[in-house]
Amino acid sequence: MKRIIFGLTALLFFLAGCGSSSESGGPTLPGADEIYPTVMVEGQLYEWRRGSAILDKLPDSSNYEANIEHSNEKIPTGNYEFVSTFDVTGEIYTNPDDNSCVYLLISTDWIQEGVVAFDKVSD
Repeated sequence: MKRIIFGLTALLFFLAGCGSSSESGGPTLPGADEIYPTVMVEGQLYEWRRGSAILDKLPDSSNYEANIEHSNEKIPTGNYEFVSTFDVTGEIYTNPDDNSCVYLLISTDWIQEGVVAFDKVSD
């Protein structure tokens, strides 16, 4: 009986943690369970990096691409469109030698001019 109670208790703790944290163990992004923050650059989709996405500064090799065009839709449909449930303003930066990620310099209610890495969504 003790094993059953222990097993059920462990299962409940595990289930309570599911979906409430990111891969890095921290809290998820606001609204990420509804719309995962995604941006379109030159027809390619990039998602907010899972794990350590916020950087100290823009990489030296990054070049300004465009201003963010925010949308509350589920998926970006136009270049430079950024979708999320939270309001955001900022700029998009690319690396001419590496299209596997882009960088956004963003401001929201909870981050001011933060640099966030976005990884290319697999084709």
